Amino acid sequence: MDRLWKTDGDFCMLLARVVLGGVLLFHAVTLIAAVKPGAGALLSLLGAVGELFGSFGLLAGFLARVFAGALLLMVSAGLARFGNAPPGRGLGFYLLAAAILWIVIVHGAGPYSVDSWLTRHVGVKRV
Repeated sequence: MDRLWKTDGDFCMLLARVVLGGVLLFHAVTLIAAVKPGAGALLSLLGAVGELFGSFGLLAGFLARVFAGALLLMVSAGLARFGNAPPGRGLGFYLLAAAILWIVIVHGAGPYSVDSWLTRHVGVKRV
């Protein structure tokens, strides 16, 4: 369990986590606003709400590895359906988000996060 909280002290992790969390938060809110009644609306809404909570987890740095892993699965689903994307939607967003999420999974949330606070106050040693 302590492996979930251990984090590097690298300031770049804070920057990457907060920027991607903000972008995914905006993306989740636009997805929730775009849900229309019909077939698949419930699944679309559940996915968007999951992305919303995942982005809050990234922004706060709480269980960042778990939320980054869940968001990586969602981004992978976006990559899988990329062939059906409308013109003008690039592959770059999905690849960049996947790369940053993978870095968060490997290195943790960084300083100034709930995970870092738990590391200091619960007695989990830093990596």
